[in-house]
Amino acid sequence: MNKHRKHYDDAYKFVVCSIVTNQRLTITQVVIGISQGRAAVAHWIE
Repeated sequence: MNKHRKHYDDAYKFVVCSIVTNQRLTITQVVIGISQGRAAVAHWIE
């Protein structure tokens, strides 16, 4: 089985990370709103 991975550009990642850090929201709160995986966003922030 061949899984296709979604690729996000750096600008999108930056916006998502900024929301988490600047608005002091938890990663869980943000990923619910954007339907993104929690682990991916956590990795982007690191």
